[in-house]
Amino acid sequence: MTIFDEAGDLATVPVEHALAELLRRPAPGALLVSSGFKQKAVEVERGRLVTIFSNLNSERLGDRLVRDREITHEMLEAAVLAQERAPDTYLGEQLVGAGALSVETLNKALQAQAEEKFLELLSWKQGRYRFFQRKTLRKATRPPEEIEMGRLLRIGARAHIPTHRIDGFWNKHDGDVLVAPSDRAITLTPREWDVLEELSPPLPVQKLLNRSRADRRVVYGFLLAGILSFEQPPLTG
Repeated sequence: MTIFDEAGDLATVPVEHALAELLRRPAPGALLVSSGFKQKAVEVERGRLVTIFSNLNSERLGDRLVRDREITHEMLEAAVLAQERAPDTYLGEQLVGAGALSVETLNKALQAQAEEKFLELLSWKQGRYRFFQRKTLRKATRPPEEIEMGRLLRIGARAHIPTHRIDGFWNKHDGDVLVAPSDRAITLTPREWDVLEELSPPLPVQKLLNRSRADRRVVYGFLLAGILSFEQPPLTG
């Protein structure tokens, strides 16, 4: 896909390619992405999303819980005040401690929050990125269960990454061939299995361009997640 600098511009390297590079790296690390006032950072270890940071107010845990009617505005305000008095604690801890929220509901919210922060990032068109090795993110969402990052990239390719970006990429590589790099065990949805078995790599990109938009999206997700790769890796993305 791309020869990566440790820092760069999303106009040159789409955010999903930077995230795919983070997934491929063997050492634990993080990717910081900024666009205007917006900032996000993703920490990955062993192919799993460990933590994710966002400074977007719309993605705060408390706002999400109120929006989902899990708590009231009054409960949130009380928990925020309690957290201000004990700054080393988390908002979720305060809500659970006050009896406003169960541990199970909190864990489900944290898991969904982490996934939604990641998927929203895939829609970014402009900004800058920077890689960090072995960086632990502070004030970040840590989902109760680590999330397979390849699965999120495949979901993002199917529904969140702009279509013109995906088709522009395939058109640029219409002379290349996609192959399955290994026989490693993978977990796919039934729809994904159908596409993979029907197209049966090695797959010329020219053939893929004649498939439906939905199939092109699915295969783009395979490429990002490392399920498929280019037979002769291109030097640019």
